[in-house]
Amino acid sequence: KKPSSMWQRIVTGACLIAVLTLVLCLGGWYFAVAVFLATMLAIHEELNALKVGGHRPVCWTSYVALCLAVPAVPAMMFYSSLAIIPILTVLGFFVVLQVMRREDPDLIDILVSVLPMITLVLPCMCLIGLLDSPASLQKMLLVMVFAVAVGGDTFAYFIGSAVGGPKLCPHISPNKTIAGSVGGLLGSILCAIVVG
Repeated sequence: KKPSSMWQRIVTGACLIAVLTLVLCLGGWYFAVAVFLATMLAIHEELNALKVGGHRPVCWTSYVALCLAVPAVPAMMFYSSLAIIPILTVLGFFVVLQVMRREDPDLIDILVSVLPMITLVLPCMCLIGLLDSPASLQKMLLVMVFAVAVGGDTFAYFIGSAVGGPKLCPHISPNKTIAGSVGGLLGSILCAIVVG
């Protein structure tokens, strides 16, 4: 990699870690708002990637699910984790209805429309739900979540760049290697052990 590209990654990563540390230290609603905004951005990115992949997802349901999910978190914490099921069921119904009304309905479009609700909205609710934990456990679990992700990415990048070797899945991501994926897994495990 070019040195300028490496420094750009390091500076960007350091800035993001500083912001993350501040948000984790502030906790409470600051953390909840940061998670909400990050999830909103992630939904946008995932839906955009699905569109680039040639799919036609129903977009509005994921944003509505996120907006309804945040008030549902207290119900999940104090009543039952099943509180999310009615939200996802109703929005899933609207997805099916909208896709089936198209001139050329496609089952894949139904699946990719529901995907952000499962891969992004549910984890967002889990992160916000951690705010109900005792302070020390809450901080440990939140640090664990981010350390495992950042450690895995960092180790995958450096080991993959250093070792090289056969590509993992060149059609999807041409720069990812098997060595990098193994390095990422080991990095995640190491970071989990350190945080624990």
